[in-house]
Amino acid sequence: MLWDQLTSEEFLLLLLSLKDSDDMKFAFLKANTLISKKILRERLIVIQSILGEDPDSRSKYTGYKRLRIEIQRIKRGLPKPKKFSGYVRNISSLGTKSRKTRRIETIANMEFIMKDEFNWFLALTVGNLSDQE
Repeated sequence: MLWDQLTSEEFLLLLLSLKDSDDMKFAFLKANTLISKKILRERLIVIQSILGEDPDSRSKYTGYKRLRIEIQRIKRGLPKPKKFSGYVRNISSLGTKSRKTRRIETIANMEFIMKDEFNWFLALTVGNLSDQE
């Protein structure tokens, strides 16, 4: 997507391959709605070199373009769920009262860990990174 326009199948494959940990890809897709690809490419290369990563290049893209990938789309129906009547003999048979207090106690006793993460969206969209612009 950095170097060329994706077909609809390629774009769908890109979206389906994203994970929660792909912050850079999500940020690039979001920033692409605000800024041109040329500026985003330049900023991405500068950021990657600052972070000590191997910067993306047009030659890498042409290497990836030589790969042939076969995509198969399979559509199938979901399995039929078991019938649920909703019948409950009495409220005490559900036993929800004790579960709620246990959940609240476990949440109150949990330790939260804050992660210091790099914000790709801000890095791609805010300010000038170099004199190239």
